[in-house]
Amino acid sequence: MAYKRVSDRELRLLRPLPVFLLFTGSMIEGDLDVMTLSWVTPLSKRQRNMGVVVEKGNYSWSLLKKYPWFTIAIPDSSQADLVKYVGTRTGREVDKILVTGINLSPWEGDENIPFPHGFMGVLVARVIREVDFDASTMFVGHVEGAYADIDAYDDERGWVIEERKPVLHLAKHFFTFPCERVSVVNTRWGIGVKKPWRELFKS
Repeated sequence: MAYKRVSDRELRLLRPLPVFLLFTGSMIEGDLDVMTLSWVTPLSKRQRNMGVVVEKGNYSWSLLKKYPWFTIAIPDSSQADLVKYVGTRTGREVDKILVTGINLSPWEGDENIPFPHGFMGVLVARVIREVDFDASTMFVGHVEGAYADIDAYDDERGWVIEERKPVLHLAKHFFTFPCERVSVVNTRWGIGVKKPWRELFKS
């Protein structure tokens, strides 16, 4: 195996990354936006905290500073064109929600917060902290609601990719999708599954 040195866009080596849609703004005030986002990370399972990194020039960044909550939608492979359009337009110039026909309603827990319909999954979070970087901000959100397509999600195994496949971003205009679920129980060093899971993988 031979390596070459990557000196431009080094973080691209971490891809493919899942692609999400970030909804910000207020349903009551009417100033809403949606953008494509890959820089989303869990931060604490027990405290149900997650982080989203948004560049300071984005319209969504200004809305997050104004309204301390956000919604994350998980698109599937049939929505790749939506992901691309939303990620290449600015909400300062185009009402992307109106143009694309995304169906929003007030979230059941707070009528201010937008809740999108038609996606594999949706997470609703309130901003509890901000971490500042030179060109971007990480908004740390406490997840107050999480929803998944009943046919596409299994509580033990996660996404049922035979039903709906999440979108993964490779680079620029290139995307990919998971093609199969791989179950690894036995490794060359021995069994690699904790006891409570071993019976599950036998079925």
